[in-house]
Amino acid sequence: MSPENPIRRKPGRKSIVAAHPQRDAIEAACAAGISLRKVAHRFGLPRMALYRYWHSLPAEHRNALFAEAADLDDARWREVTTGLAAIARRHPEVRADLDELVQRISIPVTSSTTGGHAHAA
Repeated sequence: MSPENPIRRKPGRKSIVAAHPQRDAIEAACAAGISLRKVAHRFGLPRMALYRYWHSLPAEHRNALFAEAADLDDARWREVTTGLAAIARRHPEVRADLDELVQRISIPVTSSTTGGHAHAA
């Protein structure tokens, strides 16, 4: 190794996902549990390139992305329930229906109900 080039780089090109202008949105979609197939299709990426990129991310980074997605989901859920409460106040006759709706959509989605393949490539 020469002093001009003390670091040896792995041959090959940079990941197309890492170079993608919407990389943050891609990572957020993957962290939110959207299938890699759907994310790849939405952003025009090869599915295997996305799979390699997502699984090569450090665990700490992926965990931080998962936490951000959960916080965003919580904020969206509060927004939805606030809106439904406002509708129920204006239209008391639909309160029971809205309460039932809130109960149905607040049931957590498990891997058994989604087929267990949230990130299948």
